[in-house]
Amino acid sequence: MVEKIVEELDPIFKPKTIALIGASREERKWGNIVLKNLIGRGYKGKVYLVNPNIKEIYGLKCYNSILDINDDIECAYIAIPANLAQNVLKECGEKGVKGAIIISGGFSEIGKNGEEVEKGLLVIAKRYRFRILGPNTMGVYSAAMNMNATFTSFAPKPGNIAFVSQSGYFGGQLFSAANMEDIGFSIFANVGNQCDIQVHEVIEYLFYEENTKVITLYVEGLEDGKRFIEKCSRVSKHKPIVVYKAGKSPIGARATLSHTASLAGNDKIYDVAFEKAGAIRVSESYHLFEYAHALETQHAANGNRLGIVSSSGGFCVSLSDTAYELGLEIPTIDIDTRKEIKKILMSYTSEPYNPIDTAGDLRNQIYPKIAKILLDKEYIDIVIISPTFGLIDTVEALKEETEALIEFLQLKKEYDKPIIFSLTNFLTPIVKLLKRYRFPVYRTPEQCARAAYALYMFGKSRR
Repeated sequence: MVEKIVEELDPIFKPKTIALIGASREERKWGNIVLKNLIGRGYKGKVYLVNPNIKEIYGLKCYNSILDINDDIECAYIAIPANLAQNVLKECGEKGVKGAIIISGGFSEIGKNGEEVEKGLLVIAKRYRFRILGPNTMGVYSAAMNMNATFTSFAPKPGNIAFVSQSGYFGGQLFSAANMEDIGFSIFANVGNQCDIQVHEVIEYLFYEENTKVITLYVEGLEDGKRFIEKCSRVSKHKPIVVYKAGKSPIGARATLSHTASLAGNDKIYDVAFEKAGAIRVSESYHLFEYAHALETQHAANGNRLGIVSSSGGFCVSLSDTAYELGLEIPTIDIDTRKEIKKILMSYTSEPYNPIDTAGDLRNQIYPKIAKILLDKEYIDIVIISPTFGLIDTVEALKEETEALIEFLQLKKEYDKPIIFSLTNFLTPIVKLLKRYRFPVYRTPEQCARAAYALYMFGKSRR
């Protein structure tokens, strides 16, 4: 039996047929940009164009109305002025659409007049029993359908992270930046004004979405905090939820109201709400994807105790500072274990209390050996490695790094504990190999600490 939320939202996120109402030849109009993204990126379904003033675009016929299309339409994608939206939506209802994405602005975000028009959209949708995403939305990306029904000009990379954003353009910027960092997505959804479909409903849908392993949220305000907590608390025990809440300051809260007509509310209340919901809150927007990268690739951590091995003393110091700020622990290693590690290190290295500084040791094989010793200790929950991989650009060095990677893969199978990497040279082939075999890789110690915190918090939410 298909879950009700899946039945309702599949036509939005996985439609087999789309009617693009407001399709355009003009390259600067949304109806043209979205069309090019759909047909240019290889959308797996069928696209029908609606524009009574044009006969065809890019060889595709334009219909005067959605009612003229001789096929079942699952999703209507509406890119027309707000004052025309209600009449067009009625035709969508008569056609029997299952869902509508309304990208047009000029609704509740502009004030009372727009709010009345927006309410009228919901009345129509309820009458004809279909759901609305938006209005004032940037649209949807769905890896399952190879569907880029957004304004983004790049080709999104498929992956296992879902991103739900209340902001359109800024959400799109974050989406684009994450793709440039080789982070892939299962779904991107900008909910816009949420006249109908709410953030918590998309989260519930993503619980059943098989391609999604991690859910990330950009939130400005919540209309129904109780339902949000209820849905998230169930989902977060199985799939991690990472949230960035904007509008903390009075000025930010005011900007939120004018942007999506959402009330930002007291920020401390959101702290409590996210904690109850089992959602992991981040302090900076791009941290969403740093956290998600770790959560997508590694086991949840059973505790907050780190074992750190680095070729740089400075890395050890910086990571220790950030770990302390986040409430993570770096336990001192017992004397017998220190003696064991000492045998592996060069004679000139300092005592390996934890963090363990290898003093720039270029012997790649020592890093998995030390990692194994740490993983074997019951008082270590997460291991962070910053080796000298990529510093020497030779075939022999890459061969040694690959051999070390094979050992790390064995450790990943053997121990139910996360392993996080930090490398400075992201152009080296070993970075691609580490990512291919699902190890999180970061550039800075601060990022590694945040990744460890995310894995700890997800483990905590499941207990």
